[in-house]
Amino acid sequence: MARDEHKPEWDRLSPDEKVTDEQWDSVMSGYSDLDAVNSEVSADEAADYLAEQDGWTAPPAPKIGIRRARPGFVVSAAALLLGIIGLVMTAMFFRSAPGLLTAFFIASAAGGGVALLLFLPASRTEQLDDGAQV
Repeated sequence: MARDEHKPEWDRLSPDEKVTDEQWDSVMSGYSDLDAVNSEVSADEAADYLAEQDGWTAPPAPKIGIRRARPGFVVSAAALLLGIIGLVMTAMFFRSAPGLLTAFFIASAAGGGVALLLFLPASRTEQLDDGAQV
């Protein structure tokens, strides 16, 4: 689909829609000030500044990732990974490993897998959702 005019987007703007050089310079001059918001200011510095200004204190940070998980879930996942990695390492590097070590890795992987399956929810929540959100 060809256009009649091949003008860049900025050339299609009318003169009253364009930003003048003076307006652009006034906007950009604020970025050199010390009070300008930028990503180079750490969160700790911003919190300290706010605490000095009006007594603001930072809320406690929420737990994220593995710190939020139940301990049994973490142990189960670690057992599964230990078993799998142990079996692979034993097969690759320690071919003459005792049978009890191999049995330990198999039991660890199986036990961790079963425990992880037990951590799955037994039923859907009462909320009317379609399961699209995790």
